[in-house]
Amino acid sequence: MSRLRPYRAGDAWLVSLRSEQAGDRMSFYDTAEGPAMTFERQGVVIACAGLARVWEGRYLAWALFSDLAPREWVRVRQAMHRVIGDTAGRIEATAAFPAAERFLEGLGFEKEGVMRSYHNGRDHALYAQVKS
Repeated sequence: MSRLRPYRAGDAWLVSLRSEQAGDRMSFYDTAEGPAMTFERQGVVIACAGLARVWEGRYLAWALFSDLAPREWVRVRQAMHRVIGDTAGRIEATAAFPAAERFLEGLGFEKEGVMRSYHNGRDHALYAQVKS
């Protein structure tokens, strides 16, 4: 069973990323302003997720998963639902592989388009949800 706790600086660097996310780790996770959480299983960080405030009323949703995390996607999605539910404005997210797109759609995000060669030369789908 995994344990959910508040995100701490450096947690993103402890996730052994799924092959689909290789190269997606960015330094902003540790300095981002906004709610974030970490999932651990037996003391190992298996996933991190949160919202980064871009400016008032605009946020970027982010998530990093290890190969151990898919069994926990339901719990991560439930935790993200609670965070997103408390956030008004525009929340954006990108997805570079089908499982990430399904994860975002399960959170109620709508696909807005595809950003060609967005990060590390890969296309990313842009998702968003807008709440007042």
